[in-house]
Parts: sequence; C-alpha cells; structure tokens
Amino acid sequence: MFGRQFLAAHGVRIVLKAHAIRSDAGIGGGEIGLDDLRAELTVLGRYLLTVIDEEIELMQIAARTPAGRSKRLDTAYAALVDGLNAELADWIGAWAPKLAAQDCAVLASLGVNGILGARFATSLFHQREKSVPDDRYLAEWTALLAHRIESLS
Repeated sequence: MFGRQFLAAHGVRIVLKAHAIRSDAGIGGGEIGLDDLRAELTVLGRYLLTVIDEEIELMQIAARTPAGRSKRLDTAYAALVDGLNAELADWIGAWAPKLAAQDCAVLASLGVNGILGARFATSLFHQREKSVPDDRYLAEWTALLAHRIESLS
C-alpha cells in the first residue's frame, strides 16, 4: 500500500494514466485506477495541495505584483493555474465521458480555485493555523465535486 505522501506526490500521474487508458479503450469510470470516484478525487485533491504548496513562493510574488508588470511572472502563474485546470478537466472528462467539455472545465475551475482558496489565507497572508484541516477540507471538496460529476453525468 502506498503512503499518503507518495500518493500526494505521484498519485495524479497514476490516476491520469489510468484514465487515458480508459478513454483509449472506451471504458467508463471505475474499471481501472483506484476504482472509486471519491478515492481518485481525494488523491487529486492531495496532489493539487502539494503542487500549490510547492509553488507558494510564486503565488506570493504574483499576489503582490500588479498584473502586467512582469510578463514572465504572469506567464508562469497562468501556466500553473491553466495546467492544473486542464489536468483536472481531462480527468473529469475521463470519468464522465458524456459530460460536455465546458461542464468539465467549469467543474475543474471550481476544484482548482477551491484548492487555491484553501491555501491563500494561511500561505499568502502568513496565518499560523489553517482555518480548516486539510483532511476535513478535502473530504468536503471531494464530496461536492463527486456529487456534481455524478449528477451531471
């Protein structure tokens, strides 16, 4: 069994690869990978938190720099957020292949923005404690996204 740290760091690649195989084979969600929408969402949520934590310095600089002042900074921040949105939208599309691409993009944006928001108060504003522990936050994040994916599919 893999530990939480391994899954947070590497789990998304496993999940996304499994969904690519699913899509190529025409197989619906749940037959490859972690076999559970909520389990895979939790792994992806942990991955997103890890990426945001690793890139927090970039986010702090971006938050304090007016838009347009540094093209390189704007490009780096956009690449980070756009990349996370695209990865999550692709994953949602693999789980719910009948879901419209725009619906996948909206859900992905909500998911990524939710994770970004979870880190803003503690990391960008240097608060000592998280207002909600990661496990509790991810449980709600997972439940909300899973419900929307299931209800729209």
